[in-house]
Amino acid sequence: MRKIFLLLVLFFYPGVYSQKLNPNFFTDIYSIPSSDSTLQLFYFYKIPVHELIFSKTDNTYSAAIQLTIEVSDSNSNFIQRQFKDRSISFNDFSLTTDPSYYIEGVVAFPNKNKTINVTSRFFDVNSKKELSFKEQRVQKITSEGGEFLTPIVLSDDIFKCYENNVRVLTNWGGFIPFDDIMYDILIPCTDTTLEKLFIKVISGMDTVFNGPIERTELERINFAECNDRIIISYDSISTLTSNFYLTQLTKKLKEGQIEIIVSNSESFLNRKSYRPIVKWINKPRALAGSESAIKLLRFIIKNDSIKQILKSGDNYDTLLHRFWKNIDPSPATEYNELMAEYYERIDYSMKNFSTITGLSGLETNRAKIYILYGTPSLIERGTNGDGKISETWTYAKLHKIFIFVDEKGTGEFILKNTL
Repeated sequence: MRKIFLLLVLFFYPGVYSQKLNPNFFTDIYSIPSSDSTLQLFYFYKIPVHELIFSKTDNTYSAAIQLTIEVSDSNSNFIQRQFKDRSISFNDFSLTTDPSYYIEGVVAFPNKNKTINVTSRFFDVNSKKELSFKEQRVQKITSEGGEFLTPIVLSDDIFKCYENNVRVLTNWGGFIPFDDIMYDILIPCTDTTLEKLFIKVISGMDTVFNGPIERTELERINFAECNDRIIISYDSISTLTSNFYLTQLTKKLKEGQIEIIVSNSESFLNRKSYRPIVKWINKPRALAGSESAIKLLRFIIKNDSIKQILKSGDNYDTLLHRFWKNIDPSPATEYNELMAEYYERIDYSMKNFSTITGLSGLETNRAKIYILYGTPSLIERGTNGDGKISETWTYAKLHKIFIFVDEKGTGEFILKNTL
């Protein structure tokens, strides 16, 4: 009964306080052959806005960055330098500190070299300081793989750009996101006579796809910015490619490195292998260690049950996922929404309920209620009859009310009443 109750309560309030705790900058480089026998290179970037300094004008909060990209050859000889200015504005101040918001873009530059060094720097315009991110990467440009270009991860929905329906890059630095959203994988091929592509996808020990896919379109792929997103566009400069879309697959992929093998024949004699990583972009910090994550199950199961789980094997990662698989609301997919929600609530409790005396947020009464029931539909803060600060949490759909009081003025709210 306990696990069924938890399942119901979690899905009354899905993802309301989902904590986006990953502050990373995401960058990637992609190359497409041009019609003049050169390569067009694209530098993608994605920066969390909470890393930026915002200025206020009237009711608008604005931030801006300047990106500098320097390209040199394998002998460190300067080739070119590119600058890119980007800005972002919000009317709601809370969005300026929301880790789920990013500023992203693309910079294109031609290239004829086999190996290049790419150095990128980001400058915060308002603070007049360089951001704490500097990347230098060596990009080898080879003809290995022949006609097959690197797979591109796209959102599976259609995006509106000036009345046109376009496809949007997920733009997570080449990673395939591990979450509850379905993505498409675009595989371009320079062989314009190819109408069928044979693909094998291996995730963990499982072959999750093995078969042919039909060509979707014959187009010249390019990338552009539209409404603060990076989209697939088409032009007359890039090489014409046969474009194949691998769909309805990403939810079957496990975390970690996978292998995508593409070929123009069923025998896979001429083939190219890609090894992208499936990454849980905003993975809760509470899942940093499997053993500690198992111990954090104490809010929903008894300590004896936790000890039994820990004693049943030494592969804590397997034990943790086995526990959650038994109560997975969508067992046909790899991402477990229930597991994600539970540990996101633990992260939130750690961050928001700790006291000035050093008491961990997880040891507080508010954490115990929050982890079990999620975000209240209403929180009312006031004082009780003794003049002490109180919080009243109302869960309208559950017909429950919890009243907490900060008895000592330390931020430790004690549960005083349940209605």
